[in-house]
Amino acid sequence: MNHPRWIRYLAPPSLVIIIVMMQPLAGGKARGGTEPVDSSLVAGITDSLFHEFMRGEKDRIPGGMVIAVNQFGVFFTRAYGRADEEKQRPFDVEGTVFPVASISKLFTSLAVMQLVEKGRVALEKEVTLYLEDCEIENRFDQPVTIRHLLTHTAGIEPRSIGSWVRDPRLISSPVRYPDTPVLKIIYPPGKLYLYSNRGMAALARVVEKISGIPFPEYVSRNITSPLGMLHSGFAPDDSLLRNLMVGYTTTPGKSTAGPLHRESSYSKMMGAAGLFTTSGDMGKFMLACLNNGKLEGARIIGRQSLHETFRRQFEYHPSLELAMGYGWHTRTRKGVKSVFHRGSAPGVECLLILFPWKGIGFFLLVNHPAGAELIRSFTDIIHERCFNSPGENGISAPRQPPSAPGVRGFFRPLDGTRSSIEKLEFFPGQGLEVKPGRDGLLSVEGVYYREGLPLLFKGEKTELEWYFMKKDGKVLYMTSGLNTYRPLRWHERKGFQLLVLIFCLGSFLSSLGGPVMLWLRKKHTPAEIRNRFRSGAGINMLSVSILNLVFMALFFSARNHLHTDYGVSWPLRILFTIPLVSTVLSLGLPIFLLVVWTGKRRTLPRRLQYAAVTLAAMLFTWFLEYWNLLGYNF
Repeated sequence: MNHPRWIRYLAPPSLVIIIVMMQPLAGGKARGGTEPVDSSLVAGITDSLFHEFMRGEKDRIPGGMVIAVNQFGVFFTRAYGRADEEKQRPFDVEGTVFPVASISKLFTSLAVMQLVEKGRVALEKEVTLYLEDCEIENRFDQPVTIRHLLTHTAGIEPRSIGSWVRDPRLISSPVRYPDTPVLKIIYPPGKLYLYSNRGMAALARVVEKISGIPFPEYVSRNITSPLGMLHSGFAPDDSLLRNLMVGYTTTPGKSTAGPLHRESSYSKMMGAAGLFTTSGDMGKFMLACLNNGKLEGARIIGRQSLHETFRRQFEYHPSLELAMGYGWHTRTRKGVKSVFHRGSAPGVECLLILFPWKGIGFFLLVNHPAGAELIRSFTDIIHERCFNSPGENGISAPRQPPSAPGVRGFFRPLDGTRSSIEKLEFFPGQGLEVKPGRDGLLSVEGVYYREGLPLLFKGEKTELEWYFMKKDGKVLYMTSGLNTYRPLRWHERKGFQLLVLIFCLGSFLSSLGGPVMLWLRKKHTPAEIRNRFRSGAGINMLSVSILNLVFMALFFSARNHLHTDYGVSWPLRILFTIPLVSTVLSLGLPIFLLVVWTGKRRTLPRRLQYAAVTLAAMLFTWFLEYWNLLGYNF
């Protein structure tokens, strides 16, 4: 007997399960109090959210779009607000073109899986076998494989300096980006999740190398064109860009809805980002994913291969909600599984989320950073109202004595380990504070979590969960879903970092205080002051102090404006020359310190001052090196 395609897709072991699973699509109530997913439900949720955020008191969004599909087709679309405020151009579901940022990774992953399905790429093979021109600095025994890149577990150091452009026509081919094709591995491959744009760009280069055609052309031939996605591509032409959405931000610090500013930027890392599309085309992509890789007779991938991309390929713990498939993030919340990916760039926030075993998918887009909160609210509401299966929240009584008393300290995200000035994102060193709470609970930034399974803590009033990885009684990492944190050592913590900075500032200022005070007291002539600091020790101390103070003043006053997304400007290069000169001069301080202490002409306060400045110079050099400020670490 030939069953319809949707029955074959949902086919479970028994007819009873079929009927239960079909109830939401049929418009009835499913067990557990869930509501049917139909156009009226989605309209009610999105209308309410967009109404709230488009009239926000702090961050007013210009607009956005929503499209919802089931296995049979599109059942809801709606556009809100304007895609271009200056031209008063409204959003149009079929006509407005926009970048989907990191959702582009789903197309890159699909392209790789197509080649895997054809036997031209092997998941367990080393990346260097496919990319001879790609140098990988890997000090670990485990080589980097295609699987590691697909699951973001290659341990690649994040770098994004110079990876953005303002003109979408300047997006680089993946074969030319990054400019220095070196992937530095900073964590053991296959062990930890570390989101990597550079890893996905490398996969796009693999597709290009193996197929022998440019990556945009491959995606067009094998994914977008077969699906009828006629307004989508990694190399947009002028006809698409004429209808390009404009991204916006709101003036920082405004308590009310301030003026919107154009803020559209595009990643150069093709494959990690770079896809331009429309909501209508994204609906076709979702339909293909919900129908086993096939849409209207066109098959872009086999059913088994598609299911492998959705499967939990990497997880820290089987009881954690979040895991990683091949390119897709997966979530299992209260027995309901979804696969999704977020896209975020200056002026754009979007989400593609599928419930494959429910036959439902959604795509949301907002042209403002506040859209991130709107999207979070939407997913929470959909889960709660439509896919909230009955059952416990997963917290059970501890099977062993609580582990919370043994967990304490400050933790920083893994991508805080970098060899460029991007590390400053985590200055001055404060991380998440974790400490034991009352009644065996665990406190993370003041929010309490209870241990259900060993070292797995779930929130009492939040959906967040934390898992700790220990070895020999020592916490190595903690994770919230897939976000991974490492413990901060004592010298990396905020208190110590600020103490070093304050000591250095005070010591450098003290070297200037002497001549200033002498001048103000008028007890010495200018000639006597010059004679006092004419010695090599005095000149060296003053030079180092002045250079370091100038650098501190310039750097911290301009820190919030040191944008390197579009490259490194020449004033920034000049600024980072100052600490190099001061460090070279600091090498003479210990020698002069010995002269000062063995000489008979210096008083004890002068000797102590010179010792303090010498120590401060050494500490400041360490401080600069730790934050990658010593040299041109771009």
